[in-house]
Amino acid sequence: MVVHNGGANGETRVVTEAAHKNYETFLDAVAAAQAQNMKFALGWIGSSVEMFKTQAEINLRVLEAVTEQSRRQQEVSRTLVSESVKTFVDLSYPPLPHAAEPVAEPETDGNGSLPIEDFDRLSVEEITPRLRELDAREVEEIKTYEKRHKNRAVILERLDRALV
Repeated sequence: MVVHNGGANGETRVVTEAAHKNYETFLDAVAAAQAQNMKFALGWIGSSVEMFKTQAEINLRVLEAVTEQSRRQQEVSRTLVSESVKTFVDLSYPPLPHAAEPVAEPETDGNGSLPIEDFDRLSVEEITPRLRELDAREVEEIKTYEKRHKNRAVILERLDRALV
């Protein structure tokens, strides 16, 4: 309790004490509000962190699903392109109707052999000198046979020279 000494000093003291009490009450209210604000902020931050963590997990699952779908789509595309190319090639290069027919052997000298004996087993060096002994019909016969069998470029060139 406040004792009045009288006068202005006593009133000043009463006013000062009242102001001091009001100020303490105000500071207590500010501190309580600050504590409440801190509790709210920490709760908000905590829930935000939890929310971000949950969203990151969802994003990861979505990314994994999209990656798997993309991989499957790539496989399907690869198969589609492969089958399309195969179909295109099949349509562009149909089997020739005469491909299954046997190729007729060129006519030989009557006993079933070519004008040069063992022609298929001979090398270019062994064939070349023997070409001089043949007439044009025999060279053509060997040329036709070579084209249908081994089709060796060097021998065909030598046969062409022999015809000149």
